[in-house]
Amino acid sequence: MNGMKKVDRKIKRKRRKVLFFTLLLLVVLFLLVAFKTTLFTISKIEVHGNKKVTTDKVIKAIGNPNGENIFRVNKKNMENSLQKHPYIKTSTIKRRIPNKLMIDITEKQERIIILYASSGIYLDEEGFVLKIEPLNKNEKIPIVSGVSIDSHIIGEKITSNQSKYIDDMLNFVGISIKLKLLEKMGKIDFSDMEEITIELNDGIIVDFGSLNNVKYKLSYINEILKDVKEKNILCKYIYLNRGDNPVIVIDNN
Repeated sequence: MNGMKKVDRKIKRKRRKVLFFTLLLLVVLFLLVAFKTTLFTISKIEVHGNKKVTTDKVIKAIGNPNGENIFRVNKKNMENSLQKHPYIKTSTIKRRIPNKLMIDITEKQERIIILYASSGIYLDEEGFVLKIEPLNKNEKIPIVSGVSIDSHIIGEKITSNQSKYIDDMLNFVGISIKLKLLEKMGKIDFSDMEEITIELNDGIIVDFGSLNNVKYKLSYINEILKDVKEKNILCKYIYLNRGDNPVIVIDNN
C-alpha cells in the first residue's frame, strides 16, 4: 500500500511539473506574440462623450499612441493627462484586444459667465474656469456681474478674498441647475449681496433679495413662472424682497 502511495505521489509531482512548464511555455509564447508582432499594435482609438473637446485634441492629449503596443501604454498616465484639460471632468480608457483603445469622456459644462473687463470668464457649477474670451452677443449662458475675483486661471477654481461670497454664489447656481431654472436666466447681478437682481430670458425682472432661503425662493420663482404661463399673464416683475410673500407686477396693457 505504501509503495502505491509513493507511486501516486510521484505521478502527481510529474503532472504538476508538466502543467507548470506548459503554462510557462504558454506565457512565454503569449509575450512573444504580444510584444514581438504587430498584432497588438494600436490602430484604432474611439472617443465617446466629448462635445466641446474634439477627438483630435483628446488623442493628442494622451500622446497619440497609434502604432504603439496596446500592452505597453499606461492607461492611468493617459487618464491623468486628459483630466488636465479644463473641459474634461472624468475620463476612462479601456483596451479592446487586439488593437483598439476606447476612451469615455465626461465633460464639464459652461454654467455661468462672469463679466471681467471686456471679456467673460466661463465657469462650471463648481467654479472651475473653463475659458476666458470676449463675450458672444448671442450667448445663452447666464451672465453674472458684480462678482469680485482674485484669481481666474484656466483649469483652476476662481478665488476671492471673500470665499463665502463665492461659495454662496456657487450654491445659488447649483440649486438653480437642479430646479432647471438657471437655463431661464439671462443676467444675474451680485453687486449688492442683499439685493440680488435676476433678469430672465423672457424679460421678467426678479428682485431676489439676499441669499437667505435660496432654495425656497428659487422654487417660488419656478411656481410663479408656471402659474403665469398657464394663466397667460404678462408678468413684468417678481419681488421676493418685500415681506414673506412675493409681489408680482403684471403688464396691464
